[in-house]
Amino acid sequence: MRFDAFDGTQTLRARVLGGMCIALGVLAALMAVANILWSQSYLFALIEGIFAVLSYFLYVKSKRQTYTLREKNCYLLFLFVLVSYAIYAKPLVMGVYMWAFLLPIVFYLLLGKKQGFIVSLASLTVLMAILFFKKPVDPPFQIIPVIINFSFCYISILGVSHVYESNRDRIEQALHVLALTDALTGAKNRLAFKKDIQAKRRQKKILSILVLDIDHFKQINDTYGHEAGDDVLKKVTRCLAGIAGEDAVYRQGGEEFCVVVAQDLSGAEQLAESIRAGIETTEFVTQGCSIGVTVSLGIAQFALGLSEDDVLRIADERLYTAKLQGRNQVVSSAGPLPSC
Repeated sequence: MRFDAFDGTQTLRARVLGGMCIALGVLAALMAVANILWSQSYLFALIEGIFAVLSYFLYVKSKRQTYTLREKNCYLLFLFVLVSYAIYAKPLVMGVYMWAFLLPIVFYLLLGKKQGFIVSLASLTVLMAILFFKKPVDPPFQIIPVIINFSFCYISILGVSHVYESNRDRIEQALHVLALTDALTGAKNRLAFKKDIQAKRRQKKILSILVLDIDHFKQINDTYGHEAGDDVLKKVTRCLAGIAGEDAVYRQGGEEFCVVVAQDLSGAEQLAESIRAGIETTEFVTQGCSIGVTVSLGIAQFALGLSEDDVLRIADERLYTAKLQGRNQVVSSAGPLPSC
């Protein structure tokens, strides 16, 4: 399963970059032709032509999401230089300075809230300096009112961009948590388990999996009701988080949980025994009733050539053995894992 869909920010930035590259590249090419044919601004046309070529190059890479951070930043720098040079070289009466209002939007969309704010503010300072020292001043314009109106418009667009990016980031984070969290217990869900396991295996860490099941959970539901069963699931989750840590606990479904630890089989077995004893000695009180809760656990360690599904299956088999042997116990093996 691919989890790059969870990196919504990266995907969004790649799409924005691609769309911007194709739009600005075409405009730059058209402006270069116009500068050659009508105004004979050959240097400006050359800069625009180079920018159009760079736009096409980055557009192709953005479609594949293979561009580097340096390439993106260089492209944004070139765009800023192009706009700055146009404001410096062209008369104010042509209104070229209005292209600068595009910059904070682009910076926020492609760089994020923090970097977008810093770069946008720095760009405003440079552009205001260019306008202030622009020589000669165009006769119809008084430069101070131009600078005031320019800065107010720029800051307004910067503010809107900042609010938009802040809210987009907050909503994306909330959706990300929602997608990877079990709604009932607040533990991570099966999807989060797959995602985290793949990330940890890329780091080549020693990993073990503890699979545990609440003993006679159906009987708890039948005797005390499903609301009591839900309360038991929540309290078991809190017990697991207190012993193994919140980030290590996953609800696989129903009354089955999984704990992932960066330990070998021996260390995982000691942790599993702590979990078993901790839950057995914990008082579960719901709706005025005291319920005795125990768990059975199976353990497996990752080894070369085994996928997460293989290790999970081995841990499940050992959990099943624990149940057959009377429940409320830990089953592991100090020897080699079965070959698959």
